[in-house]
Amino acid sequence: MTVWQKLKIRPTNEPDLIKKAYRALLKEYHPEDDPEGFKQLREAYEHALAECQKQPTAFTNIHIISSTENEYDSVNKTIELAEENHSPSLLINQFELQIDNPYLRYQIPIWQEWLQKVQLVSLANQQEISSHVLHEILDKDWISGNLVALFWHGLGWS
Repeated sequence: MTVWQKLKIRPTNEPDLIKKAYRALLKEYHPEDDPEGFKQLREAYEHALAECQKQPTAFTNIHIISSTENEYDSVNKTIELAEENHSPSLLINQFELQIDNPYLRYQIPIWQEWLQKVQLVSLANQQEISSHVLHEILDKDWISGNLVALFWHGLGWS
């Protein structure tokens, strides 16, 4: 689960939105009632603020669009931002956008392009992305064998 999923917001570079989401979730993850949940929420909050300060323009143009014609363009924009910023969180976000979209999830060329972008980030970031993808695939039993094979080869799982 990404920090954005934990905070239940889309990726943003606006600290006020991050703080608002954090405050709203504090009711759900009160430190006395759910110390582990609170700890995870606090870590997500701090990480989101750090990303916001580190890369103030990284998330400016990321958005989810409903028109399938424009979804591929949105996917490419997110990948370009990830490549420019060398941010694993943007590539992870892109993975989640694609895997959750019924139109895009089975488009092998889109995944091949995504995997090429993953290869451009540092090895540590590749490992973080690979671990996230593996966890997501294990949680989703509806992912096709062809897509699993593509990830297996593209992310060097053996």
